[in-house]
Formats: sequence, structure tokens, C-alpha cells
Amino acid sequence: MRLSVACNFDPDLLDGLDPYPVYEIYGKLTTDYYGGGRPSFYLPQVDKAGVEDYVRQTHAHGVQFNYLLNASCMGNLEFTREGQRELRETLDWLSEINVDSITVANHFFLRTIKKSYPHFRVRLSAHRYSDNPRKIRFWQEEGADCIVVSEVNIYREFKI
Repeated sequence: MRLSVACNFDPDLLDGLDPYPVYEIYGKLTTDYYGGGRPSFYLPQVDKAGVEDYVRQTHAHGVQFNYLLNASCMGNLEFTREGQRELRETLDWLSEINVDSITVANHFFLRTIKKSYPHFRVRLSAHRYSDNPRKIRFWQEEGADCIVVSEVNIYREFKI
């Protein structure tokens, strides 16, 4: 068993997870241009410097860091010049701070990362509700390295 654990950016979390088979921690900035899968008021308060420091600490514990870039609807911002510039700046920053993988819920993000940032592993977010073999095959063919199956639509249905 290997665990992927949500990040609260508390240094004590890493020490507390040491005895467990945790291979990655996932998290994101409290607010950014694109947002994420949860409202910002649910997230711990952290800025870029805090994320950078936590990624270093995570790696020092032998654990990978997965950054969430998993807003499922961007209102087509990702197709504007400003949106594409913001995406490139974000991905450049994530590359500089040695994030290991990125979780996305947007097809354009997946394709951009796989084409221009091939060193990142890309995980498809649960927010895409991948709940059947056809959907999973689509995302796999598009280059997703890992697909989080919908826990809402498939619950203990191992045959699916």
C-alpha cells in the first residue's frame, strides 16, 4: 500500500507521516490565477515561499510533492493570451521548485504539460469523474500518468 496525503503545510505533518507508507503529499497555493478543486476558504493559508519551503521539506523526508492545478472549469481563460502566460509562469515556477507531479482536471493543461514539461508526471483529478473504461482510456491515451477514479460514481464496484 502507498498513500497520497493531503497537505496542510504544517511541518509536524511530515514527521507524523514518517512511520506510514506515504509516497506523496498534494496541495496548492491558497489562491492563484486558476484556482483548484476546492474553494480557497477551505485551504490552509500559504504563499509561494511557503510552498517552496514545504516542497523542500517534503523531499527531505523522501516524499514527493504533487501540486494541484485541478480547477475543472476555467471559463475558457486558459485559451486567452493572459491565461496561457499565467499557465506557463505557474508551470515554470513549479519546475523551478522541483514539484514532482501535477494533478489536473483540464484537457488543455494535460496536453500543455505533457508537451512542454515532460519531466512532470500528470495525474487526472477525481473532479473529472472518470467512472467508466471509455473515459479512462481517453485520458490514458492523452498522456495521463495516473487517473483518479471517481469515488462518487464508483463505490466498491471492483468489476468496473
